[in-house]
Amino acid sequence: MGLLNTTTQKIALCTLAAIFVANPALAQDFSPVNTFLTTVGTALTTTTGRALGLIVVAGAGIMCFSGRLGLPPEKWSSLK
Repeated sequence: MGLLNTTTQKIALCTLAAIFVANPALAQDFSPVNTFLTTVGTALTTTTGRALGLIVVAGAGIMCFSGRLGLPPEKWSSLK
């Protein structure tokens, strides 16, 4: 009895054929995703992104000043 029976040999042969015949370029076309991420990255690193960052930091500061944003009481003991 051989290492592989005929059914297993056929499956292995078909799998190897599919691996070597497949065109990997069809599965590697991420240009729409790449374009989207490039656009988002550009928007976040230009003047618009800096303005949004400034608004977020100012809003967080105002919330901390008014007591609406802070550490929970159980975290205070680690700051002593």
